[in-house]
Amino acid sequence: MNVVYVVQARTNSSRLPAKVLLPIKGVPIVVLAAKRAANRGAKLIILTSKEKTDDYLCSILSDFKMKYFRGSLDNTLERFVSGLAGVEERTGVVRLTADNIMPDGKFIEEMVEEFCASKLNYLCSTGTTSGLPYGMSVEIMRLSSLREAFSNTADVSDCEHVTPYIRRKYGVRIYEKYGFLELSKSRCTIDDIDDYLYMAKIFTDIDDSITEDAFTIITKIGKDTGE
Repeated sequence: MNVVYVVQARTNSSRLPAKVLLPIKGVPIVVLAAKRAANRGAKLIILTSKEKTDDYLCSILSDFKMKYFRGSLDNTLERFVSGLAGVEERTGVVRLTADNIMPDGKFIEEMVEEFCASKLNYLCSTGTTSGLPYGMSVEIMRLSSLREAFSNTADVSDCEHVTPYIRRKYGVRIYEKYGFLELSKSRCTIDDIDDYLYMAKIFTDIDDSITEDAFTIITKIGKDTGE
């Protein structure tokens, strides 16, 4: 199965505006998230909005030679479908968000392998049984399912959060390989200024923030939180 990685990003976050542009080790968070996800050569596109609030974000993405598409700000589902227009129907889609910089290419490939081997319609790495910190978030689905959702729902929540329709129709499968870690109460997302300062600190001693294995970093988080 062909697979495309998609990172959604916008500048007008309410809790921490422009957080995707904040630097960690000199690299904007959105770029770091994308480069870590694609550090094994995967095809990746960043989906942002057509609003003027994201003009500067797009200029930064251009500076870093990142592929991006601009679509609807509020209808994120439409943004996904429009941004992947022309892509083959049977393609798998890995959904990532720019405020989650932890997932790396190796981890995502493991999930894609299970998604394909088990012939799933939806797989995610969130929830208690995943054993992973909040922020090690990856969702995998089929492009055909995204297009189906877009054609069959106008619900505001479905359109904003992209996958609720798919989860309702096809069920939720959680990736549980790392359940033994029991780190689901820990955080590695960047939602507010405290999260940002914490993650910046975690990455301080990492030599290569783009290639470092996610689970090496998670170990640091586990120790820091006493888990």
